[in-house]
Amino acid sequence: MLDAIGRDISYLGPTGNATTTKLVFNLLLGGQLAALAEAVNYGIAAGLDRDRLLSAIGASGFSSKVLSFRADLMRRHTYHPAAFKASLMAKDLGLGTDAAQAAGVPTPVLTAAAQSFEAVVAAGSGDADAAIVLDVLGSAPDHRK
Repeated sequence: MLDAIGRDISYLGPTGNATTTKLVFNLLLGGQLAALAEAVNYGIAAGLDRDRLLSAIGASGFSSKVLSFRADLMRRHTYHPAAFKASLMAKDLGLGTDAAQAAGVPTPVLTAAAQSFEAVVAAGSGDADAAIVLDVLGSAPDHRK
């Protein structure tokens, strides 16, 4: 059945490991999105054009497939319908960092990312795509004006 619905199938061990793997993947996504938002907001504050910067990042070797996709959403300000809601990102980052802490693994970067997405939810943007983290946390003026 998995062959019919999936492209790549990886055996990661016994029952229960898929849940941990999902959290690991979402921790990675959340950390990348939070870092992308902070980096782009710095670039805007330093005078770079937001759209050009997001396009350049999305096309660069510094991007991943998921960051390229999210950079395009950020560039177009297209957060609805959400491919992955910010509220779900906040939830998964919280679950993942709590699980890591319980395993004795420190997660200072991912804990900061979790706080960023908690701020997005607190701002009332939890139903938007997680890419909205750029706009919600962005306090830098857009120097294109």
